[in-house]
Amino acid sequence: MSRFLNDYRGNSINGNTFLEQSENCCIFGKDKLVIGFGIKDLIIVDSGDVILIMDKNKDQEIKSLVNTLKNNNILDKYL
Repeated sequence: MSRFLNDYRGNSINGNTFLEQSENCCIFGKDKLVIGFGIKDLIIVDSGDVILIMDKNKDQEIKSLVNTLKNNNILDKYL
């Protein structure tokens, strides 16, 4: 995933992003400015109508999260 991102102070970023005192994060920004201060080992994705923030160590569990959202009649519209 990080091969599509730019290196910024030990983090991988894309889009409108500013990080300070942050390490080992992957940020996919979009229109909004994403500011990270003092964060570590996070993935942050701004997809427009949804912002995902997750621990990098939980990336294998994303499929389970998506399935949970699909089963929720209120939240499934965001997928």
